[in-house]
Amino acid sequence: MRRFTILPLACYAALLGYGCYAWFLVGHWPYYAHPDPKELPHRVLLNIVSVVFLIGLLSLVVIPVAHLLWCAVAHWRKWPIPPQRRPYILFAAGVALWVLDFAAVFTDLPWTSNISWLLD
Repeated sequence: MRRFTILPLACYAALLGYGCYAWFLVGHWPYYAHPDPKELPHRVLLNIVSVVFLIGLLSLVVIPVAHLLWCAVAHWRKWPIPPQRRPYILFAAGVALWVLDFAAVFTDLPWTSNISWLLD
């Protein structure tokens, strides 16, 4: 379970990497419809980033549910659960980035949302 907690952070880093790729090609940070992600060269990268986007979204829900189920089974079978801080911190950092980006979609925050640009 510890290995999967970095998944939201890694997926968001991949989204940022694709944004940097667009920035390099266009000359400004991408925002909604400027440029359209489908207009960028190397359409395969867009397909990969779309899959990474879906994996990142699913990981925000699946990882906590799986962790709670694992803890319930461990408690039921009386397995010792070692204290872990780093996985919780990595997962919380990834969730914070996703939440801030979603907040930028629906509010007037001073930065643009990568998610709204990709969903264009």
